Amino acid sequence: MKYSKPILAAATAFLTATTGQFASADEIWDSATGLIIYEVDSFGDAVFSFTSYNGAKANLIIEGFASQLDDRGTNQGYWIGEDGLDCKATLSHPGGYSGTKWGRAVVVWDKKTFPSAFTMTTGDCFGEPQVSLEAEPTVRKLSD
Repeated sequence: MKYSKPILAAATAFLTATTGQFASADEIWDSATGLIIYEVDSFGDAVFSFTSYNGAKANLIIEGFASQLDDRGTNQGYWIGEDGLDCKATLSHPGGYSGTKWGRAVVVWDKKTFPSAFTMTTGDCFGEPQVSLEAEPTVRKLSD
């Protein structure tokens, strides 16, 4: 069954208003590895999608960052990806993100308010974050 765009838009708006589980994906950044997209708020955390330095798809989960537009500074989180060092444990998020390829992440925002550039530094497993990726805010139309 095919649904019309107005019905889908109304359903999305309703779910966003009642659950707060959807981000609008209006926060997008350019980086050396491609786009970084604020995908969704999940269990109080923000979930971003990105491509890691080795070309693999990954998710960045920033703890407690859901819907935070102001007072940005330094945030702790972690990444879970499709490739990287295979950790000896599986890391899972209640939103359904899980894997054995993960690591710690630190995000440092250039400004306290949206929109802002940031630097994300990641590590493997429990190791100290050492690999940095800079991201600049951008405005792009995502495909329908």
